[in-house]
Amino acid sequence: MSEVKQKESVTICLNCKHFCNIAKDSFHAEVWYNHLCNASPLPTAVDPYDGGVKPFQANSFGVQYFTEHQFEYCRNVNKGNCSKFTDKEVRE
Repeated sequence: MSEVKQKESVTICLNCKHFCNIAKDSFHAEVWYNHLCNASPLPTAVDPYDGGVKPFQANSFGVQYFTEHQFEYCRNVNKGNCSKFTDKEVRE
């Protein structure tokens, strides 16, 4: 009888100390666009509209846009084996 191989452990953002829910008291708290990874800061650039230095991202077409968030969305960082994953400290 052959042994069943166990899957590699999957990194779960909710269990990571870098996980940030920016709308935890909202009706939409569990939606992906409220989940950020504090270990993944976005690059910044000067916004030509107002001259402010702001974080930016690129959409799926590669078009860059300015955002109010300073960090990447969790879904863009963690694909199941995140190199930035750090377990939350266990409190006793």
